[in-house]
Amino acid sequence: MDIDQSQESPNALQPQSLQFPSFNGNKGKYCIWKQCMVAALNLQRCTKLEDMILALQIALVEEANKGVGQDLEKLEKKPKAMTKDVWEILDKRFEDPFHRAQASEKLENVQQCGRPLDDYIAEYSDLLQQAGGEDYHEDVKI
Repeated sequence: MDIDQSQESPNALQPQSLQFPSFNGNKGKYCIWKQCMVAALNLQRCTKLEDMILALQIALVEEANKGVGQDLEKLEKKPKAMTKDVWEILDKRFEDPFHRAQASEKLENVQQCGRPLDDYIAEYSDLLQQAGGEDYHEDVKI
C-alpha cells in the first residue's frame, strides 16, 4: 500500500525511503557511525526529536538498542528534551573513553612531512573532530 505523500508533511518519515546506517554497538566504530548518522538524518530531514529517535531505533541493531532504547523512549516523553540530549545518551553508552585522548595525542604530533597540503589538512581536520575540537589549533599556519 503506497502512502499518499500529498497528505504527509515534507519532514514525515517515509517507510520506503528510510536509509540509515546500522550500528551494532561496536565502540571502535561509533565515531564513524555517528558522523554517517548525522549526515543521514540531515539528508532525510529528521529535524524533530521524535523523528530522530525513530530513525535511531531503526539504525541501532538489536544488541545496541537494548542499552539505550528505554532511555530514548523516556527522553522522547520529556517536554524540553533536545536532540543534543539524544547524542549525550548515545555518547555515554558507545563512545570509547580513550578515543578522544588518543586522537588528541595524535593531533599534537601530526606533521605535514612532505605530504600534499590537502592530505595534511584532511588528517588534521579528522583528528580535530575526533578529539572534540572545532577550530584549527592556533599554532597551525595554513
